[in-house]
Amino acid sequence: MVFASFEYLFCFLPIVVCIAYLCTRIRHTSALVWILCASLFFYAFWKLSYLPILLASILFNYSCGRLIGRNDSKKIWLAVGIAVNVALLGYYKYTNFAVDILNSITSADYHLQQIVLPLAISFFTFQQIAWLVDQYRNDAPKSSFLEYICAVTFFPHLIAGPIVQYHDLIPQFQNSECFSPHWDSIAKGLFLIGCGVFKKIVIADTLAVYVSFAFDVSPSLGLLQAWLAVFSYTMQIYFDFSGYCDIAIGSALLLGIRLPDNFRSPYKASSIREFWQRWHMTLGSFLTRYLYVPLGGNRKGLARTCLNVLLVMFLSGMWHGAGFGFIIWGAAHGVVMVIQRLWNTAGLTLPKLFATVLTFLFVASAWVPFRATDLEAAGKVYRGMLGRDGIALPPIFQNLLPSSWDITYLRTAEIFGFELPDLRPVLWALLAAFICVYACREAGQIWDALMRRNSRLIYALSFGSATLLLISFVKMIAIPYTEFIYFNF
Repeated sequence: MVFASFEYLFCFLPIVVCIAYLCTRIRHTSALVWILCASLFFYAFWKLSYLPILLASILFNYSCGRLIGRNDSKKIWLAVGIAVNVALLGYYKYTNFAVDILNSITSADYHLQQIVLPLAISFFTFQQIAWLVDQYRNDAPKSSFLEYICAVTFFPHLIAGPIVQYHDLIPQFQNSECFSPHWDSIAKGLFLIGCGVFKKIVIADTLAVYVSFAFDVSPSLGLLQAWLAVFSYTMQIYFDFSGYCDIAIGSALLLGIRLPDNFRSPYKASSIREFWQRWHMTLGSFLTRYLYVPLGGNRKGLARTCLNVLLVMFLSGMWHGAGFGFIIWGAAHGVVMVIQRLWNTAGLTLPKLFATVLTFLFVASAWVPFRATDLEAAGKVYRGMLGRDGIALPPIFQNLLPSSWDITYLRTAEIFGFELPDLRPVLWALLAAFICVYACREAGQIWDALMRRNSRLIYALSFGSATLLLISFVKMIAIPYTEFIYFNF
């Protein structure tokens, strides 16, 4: 069940919210049980066979956490818990990748039955490793099994985040006021849902048409087509994922639960370090708290700090997917972060505008191996970005050139040998994306700022949100919607 779908928006979410309101008037525990049942149904709706894996992981980690909290051999149980979680994730996510590498190195021909990646395994595995570490540190909130399993499976964040810390979420479940209707939260939640659906359906999915053509279909790309593809994917993944998070945070607000923000205008960053402080913020917080700091952080000298940064970003790339493209993407971010750290240590600076443009161009270029299906496809895009496969001017511009000109290089046969997708919607969506990114703040920030200024603006914001939803629904009827990008991780 996709967030940006009629089933979720008009059936599942309203039913869950209304029954939760009724249950909390009877007994708080009944509301928790209802949310648990709804969350498990939401997960099983994708594929019922995934549900036992999720439940087994939850039972194991809760039991292991209790043993860590009560046993003198807490280090052993922590190591066992982390090892089992990593082994589970490794088997489902990296086995096929490892076999492919082994075959390429040894020229062997090993074959395994294709292992299907269970939905959201990266997210619920990471969150439960955090639970074990918090238990070891005596930093985990006291909770019942019902509260714990609700925290893990809570449907707004279960599939693709935000990655929520237990000390932020479980106390909210323990509050008898949660799952009760609060009109300010409901209004903000509906606004965020409207913005999130619009981001996904109207902007991200429109850009996805050309991105798929450029990366997956076209045998080569001219200079303009390649850069258009790179900028389109740069905006597609942002609006796809931030749209998901807006819907997730908005859905939770309808139930009186506050999830953390996950984006804060990341493409306005003037360094890669700042980019990661603004992009997928809950993942960055998780990696800092549970990996970077335990490795020593920046407390053991510059060389060790740089090594820690490289390792964390390499593992971030591995977490996103089993493929060389993800590894290259993570490693590239790590290398640039180290270079910028050394640059700053030397006391060197760049003008903020220039640094922001340079950061954006690097981020956009680094998305290429992340999106490409393989390294060959990534190389095709990079060749196009360098103009190695021609310029490929659109036909309307070719007609303006003098007839005496030899425009073979400007009109490559590979590009115009078959029908191109209509670029007009893509260009309009890309223009809207750049305006939203650089002229606006995040939807939640807009709401909070305007409410502080004048609470009566709630009516204008509600009308604007309803308009965005209506536009999105029209497009959803005309063109089928797609899954969110981060559902694959």
